[in-house]
Amino acid sequence: MKKSITLFCLAAIIFLFIAPVQSFGQTADTIWIKAHPIGNINNVINGDTTSTGARNNPNRVYALYRDSVYLFTTTISVNSDFKIFGAPGTGRPPVIAPSILSDNSSPNLFFNLTKSGSKASFKNIYLLNVRPDQVMANIGGGSGIQAFADSVRLTVDSCYFDAMGGAAVIGSGAWDKLFVSDCVFRNSQHPSAWFNGSAVFDEKSDVDTVVVVNNSFFYMGAYAYVIVGYNSFFKFEHNTVFLNMVNPLNIFMGTNVDIENNIFFATEAPACDSSLMSQQYYENYALTSGIISLDTAISGLSPAVSNKTRIAKVNNNSYFWPSFLTDFYTAYNDTVTKMETVNGKTVRGILYPSVWMNSFTAAMFNDPTNFPGLSQKNNVNVDPGFNATVQSQFDKALAYIIRITEGNSTDNSLWQFLPTSGVLFPPTWPLPENLSYSNTTLQTAGTDGLPLGDLNWYPAQHQQYLTDVKVDKGTKVPTTFSLSNAYPNPFNPTTNIQFNIAKSENIKLVVFNILGQQVKTLVNGEMKAGSYTATWNGKDEFGNSVASGIYFYRLESQSFNTTKKMILMK
Repeated sequence: MKKSITLFCLAAIIFLFIAPVQSFGQTADTIWIKAHPIGNINNVINGDTTSTGARNNPNRVYALYRDSVYLFTTTISVNSDFKIFGAPGTGRPPVIAPSILSDNSSPNLFFNLTKSGSKASFKNIYLLNVRPDQVMANIGGGSGIQAFADSVRLTVDSCYFDAMGGAAVIGSGAWDKLFVSDCVFRNSQHPSAWFNGSAVFDEKSDVDTVVVVNNSFFYMGAYAYVIVGYNSFFKFEHNTVFLNMVNPLNIFMGTNVDIENNIFFATEAPACDSSLMSQQYYENYALTSGIISLDTAISGLSPAVSNKTRIAKVNNNSYFWPSFLTDFYTAYNDTVTKMETVNGKTVRGILYPSVWMNSFTAAMFNDPTNFPGLSQKNNVNVDPGFNATVQSQFDKALAYIIRITEGNSTDNSLWQFLPTSGVLFPPTWPLPENLSYSNTTLQTAGTDGLPLGDLNWYPAQHQQYLTDVKVDKGTKVPTTFSLSNAYPNPFNPTTNIQFNIAKSENIKLVVFNILGQQVKTLVNGEMKAGSYTATWNGKDEFGNSVASGIYFYRLESQSFNTTKKMILMK
């Protein structure tokens, strides 16, 4: 009898696994929110609370449907831990956009996190600050996700932020932790204030950790990242910054800085005129502004910071200013008649184009006695070779640069990158831009041997980066598809999964729990014939460690499907 029950349970588990299930796996703690009626998303989330504003269920997860548009009528305010995600798939991610209120206004902020010490995660969501009437809402504000409280841990993964007039992700509390990965920030700008439209913005002087990895910043008015004070750890890796109007990074007081494998293209496009440079508009000093700018540690910081213990690695980055900018600077400086007052003297208002590293910062990196932890290498001024489509609308950006440089225009038009349709709402999907590039040298120039910039434009290399999928060199090209047993198994905390691909096909390698719910996608994209090894670190799609237990991993292609079991023991 005991043996029969055991076999029955095993059969039930196998049935649950092989039976058709939605890969995103709805659970008892998940609420799927419908797009209609207007305001349903904020009504559901804001209403699912206790009298103190906390979630009715602290483990609640909110899920949104793909190919849907959610119009919100008021800010979604959260005073607890919080998770929200869009369903996996190939269609357009769920779009959240401001509605048009009865007085023709729109809400100014999408999400507001107000609980100190809380954890919040956002995944697979498109935040669009454009109304159904094609008007950019709250053009001087319009922000995405703001952490108002202290010590908030905010994770933003695979999200899209479009046409933000303020900032997309804001840390407004002390000692917040921000993790931003695989996102696209696009068209965030203001018609006349070129310091509006930041991607990631810390407005407190005390920041714990900021990690910005594998993101694209496209046609941006302001910074990719800016902080008003200093932070304990800042990592900026494998990002593509394509055309922005101010210095892309503002990290003057960073104490542990890692900037590697990025592309900076046409950054700080308007350059800096004589008056702004003398006013230290971009830098802490009256210097030509640089992409990389650090300052010496100041007294009074808590905890105290010593210049001799600071660390900064700036390696394997590419930077380039295209001819439409360099030619403009030359022509402008040859003919400019605008006069400015600088230090009591009247001078011509010539432009000072940005450089890789300002002279003050360069001196710090060249002073190993006082700054032994600062190093830079393999940073190159090279044209990546972006395609003609993404460079086809530079004339709008140049017209904007002339407007703000001369300061005498009443034209308030934006310089957004528009799809062929010219329609911003709803957003075009797939995105109308592609930021892959033709420079083959840069395609293997990373410290990890991968392409510089955002690896999402190179799906196979992105999967390798995410899951540590390695090509097993020295082996013959396999003639059959196969999936090996995980090793070690049982494991803690990581295990390796070896598999063979007999011919180029779209490959998926996915981890499931015993209920058939998808836990982690290790591989999803076209792979060439060969032998590979993937590593799983026991974490789910949100980066959370999963519980001990039995897990299944499944290899899928057009030609082959098989499943095996592994056990995580902690």
